[in-house]
Amino acid sequence: MSSKTLNKLPLEAMLKYKKIKSNETQFLSLTSLYVNEFEALLVDFHAVWDSQMRYFTFGGKERLRKYSEKKNGLLPDTADKLFFILYYLKNQPLQEALAASFGMTQPQANTYIHKYRQVLHKALDMQGCLPARSADSLKKRLVHSDESDFYTDAVERAIPRSTDWETQKENYSGKKKMHTQKNTVFSGSDSKIYYLSDSYEGKTHDKKINEIEQVELPENSRCFQDTGFLGYSPEGENIEIVMPTKKPKGKELTKDQKEENTRIARVRVKVEHVMSGIKRLRVIKDKIRVFANNFRDQAMEIACALHNFRLIFRPWEYPSADKILQR
Repeated sequence: MSSKTLNKLPLEAMLKYKKIKSNETQFLSLTSLYVNEFEALLVDFHAVWDSQMRYFTFGGKERLRKYSEKKNGLLPDTADKLFFILYYLKNQPLQEALAASFGMTQPQANTYIHKYRQVLHKALDMQGCLPARSADSLKKRLVHSDESDFYTDAVERAIPRSTDWETQKENYSGKKKMHTQKNTVFSGSDSKIYYLSDSYEGKTHDKKINEIEQVELPENSRCFQDTGFLGYSPEGENIEIVMPTKKPKGKELTKDQKEENTRIARVRVKVEHVMSGIKRLRVIKDKIRVFANNFRDQAMEIACALHNFRLIFRPWEYPSADKILQR
């Protein structure tokens, strides 16, 4: 189908923000946001987009004429642009299917994906939702924070198998039985993601990632982790590690140990819910098919930021860890 044919598709056959927003349930399933959340994010998305287009063209060249939106463009409004990139990240359709849904060609869809994800990333940064990506930035961020309980866990996402044999071996996760990339996160008692590690090959152990990252937590903090981090403790003074007791080989846990593990699991379920919040975007949950421009790592960062953004409007409430752990 040619681009001319695509552009002649009837408007009612195309996905448009104004058409979808009237059905809030459908809008949520397509973008992971409610309409009021979308419009709050749109303010910063529009500001970033406007600041870029004021001085540069879409292709990145210095602008010679004043910028104005084309009313007959494929995505004429800033809201349509934000809806486009959120729709892609949430559902990860084939680019041909994405192009057909928005009345454009596949090359155009590919260009818009890479352009608008950068704008979305900056908009989420303006909202203060991006997680820290280095130990130093996390330390600075926590200076004025009252947070004392932290939860760490690893999240893997499937990637296509490389044609290079050595890369295949590095990315193969024996645990998941597939080729993956892996990150670890640190979240707080409010379920906000404070820290996201670099992306590592699937075969890298969870504990090793955190040891390389050298995350430092505030003094007298408490860190909840699973047995995959056995022997690991974050940097910092008087850090208390809370983790379940691992079953000894050939032996059984005592009744008290099992009860203690159950209590710890009831506390740690919070970080499992955080993982599900990240994987609400199918670009993270399913196999990422895009290779270019560090897309995989930034998609993970955006997924964490969108999770933090949703918590602003829909905070999660859990019983306090102390209340659950008390004997």
